[in-house]
Amino acid sequence: GFASSTWISRIPATRNRISGAALVCGRSRTRCSTRQTAEHSSPAGRPPSSDDWSGVLAAGFLEGVAADWLDLFLHDVRDTTQSVAALGYAVFALAMALVRIVGTPLIERVGRVAAIRVAGVIALMGIILVLTIPSVPTALIGAFMWGIGTGLVYPAGMSAAGETPGRAAQAIPLVSLLGYSGFLLSPPLIGLLA
Repeated sequence: GFASSTWISRIPATRNRISGAALVCGRSRTRCSTRQTAEHSSPAGRPPSSDDWSGVLAAGFLEGVAADWLDLFLHDVRDTTQSVAALGYAVFALAMALVRIVGTPLIERVGRVAAIRVAGVIALMGIILVLTIPSVPTALIGAFMWGIGTGLVYPAGMSAAGETPGRAAQAIPLVSLLGYSGFLLSPPLIGLLA
């Protein structure tokens, strides 16, 4: 409700948590992609580490936050109507859908490292716009950027898991578990902290 949304927007620590997750989303996946590129040139490879998949967890976290808190934030803090608040999440979801449609060709064109790095920056910028600028149009633009940045990471993580030498059968369920764990745990976690 109002207290929770106000808490999200006005307490710097919460902004730092959400923005930090966006940074992890970009930086950790970049490290993962760089390592896996090296692995393809080496027949030995190595099992994925927790550091490799932290970006997938962060992306799931950010997606869960948007799914359960973005519309409340727009309605209670930005004083929008319920329809405009719902539009905020619709914009976020549309951006995720679009980037997942074009994400694979984009990754193939520019490379996984560059694509994930850009996605993390876009997600962070979108979250900053939503949380810091008291403007509904700006918040909708931020929600769109948030969705674009978040939507690319999970498919890229799943693709990277499938390419793990000799460990794909173990890596793919791990990526799936991490992504859905972040998605399911982040909304109640923020609600508990609020």
